[in-house]
Amino acid sequence: MKKVKTYPAREAKNKFGEVFDEAQRQPVTITRNGRPIGAVVNMQVLNKVMEMERKSAQLEILRTLGQLQDEVKESPKPTRAQLRELLECDDEELDALIDGTDLSNNLNSTSKCNSSKKGKQG
Repeated sequence: MKKVKTYPAREAKNKFGEVFDEAQRQPVTITRNGRPIGAVVNMQVLNKVMEMERKSAQLEILRTLGQLQDEVKESPKPTRAQLRELLECDDEELDALIDGTDLSNNLNSTSKCNSSKKGKQG
């Protein structure tokens, strides 16, 4: 690839057609006070850059999901006592909830296990 063509901003403004034509062949850098402030590229280059950014974002999401899965695997599992307290149910109700057994006729009407069970059935 050839050396990137550079235009000062004022010249780029005055020669936009020339800058645009040049950008179809290779990227063009626009400068202000000698420092790069922007670039003009053809659509093929822009599409490649956008695709790379999309893939990079997807990889970051996958890395984050992997880290979250690792954290979940490493986190301690709740004890039966903690589950009973959280769900406000007794051992029989907790076993039924875990096993998927329908005890809806026997469950205490104020039990969260009872409302959780109904929510799963309906």
